[in-house]
Amino acid sequence: MKLFIISFITTFIITACSNNNANSQSSVNSVIISDDTCKKIDEYLSQLEKEKNFSGGLLIIRNGEKIFSKGYGWADKENKIPFTSSTLASVGSITKAFTAAAIMKLAEQGKISLTDPLKKFFPDVPADKASINIHQLLTHSSGFHEFLQNDGGDYEKIETANFLKRAFAEPLAFKPEEKAVYTNVGFSILGIIIEKLSGIDYESYLKKNLFEPIGIRSIGYHTSSLKNNNIAHGYQNGK
Repeated sequence: MKLFIISFITTFIITACSNNNANSQSSVNSVIISDDTCKKIDEYLSQLEKEKNFSGGLLIIRNGEKIFSKGYGWADKENKIPFTSSTLASVGSITKAFTAAAIMKLAEQGKISLTDPLKKFFPDVPADKASINIHQLLTHSSGFHEFLQNDGGDYEKIETANFLKRAFAEPLAFKPEEKAVYTNVGFSILGIIIEKLSGIDYESYLKKNLFEPIGIRSIGYHTSSLKNNNIAHGYQNGK
């Protein structure tokens, strides 16, 4: 799975734990309207920054108006770079929500149905997996394991054909709809289906159909073309 990063200017709250409080630069470009609720939120997050080494950012939009936009703590404490409203942060498996939204967008476009089985998209899928449908993949009830056997981790480079070959060759963990168990494999298959039906890569489909229409621009996979000093480092217990 590729690491996805998203700008703080979206509606996601991205958090991490750092060791020291950032300086006043973290308030650059911040927006807090004169509202009791917003003031209380700012006071609470500022207290977390001071007492619990919190770092992260929050955006609140009400009726189309940005009423709260501020970063807290360090994006990179070693280099004293504060977390600001332009800081990028990893969102990890929040991308699964993006995948689900993309599938629903394809359904809205009439290109897919939630009852469509895998065999519709992959004619050579083995019989034990042929009837697994889109809804089961979305709800983690397909029976696929969380990871492939001998998985090489999130940054393993693997071609689509090889991934599908391995995923379809491995036995299911349980019968479809018998229960629900979190699965990266199932959502990776959904990502491949998105590419097959749209004719473009997964990232491009999300940008064109989900993010750009609502004004989100600073979002994408973590690649070498991005400026590393604008990407937040992850910390846990100050380390």
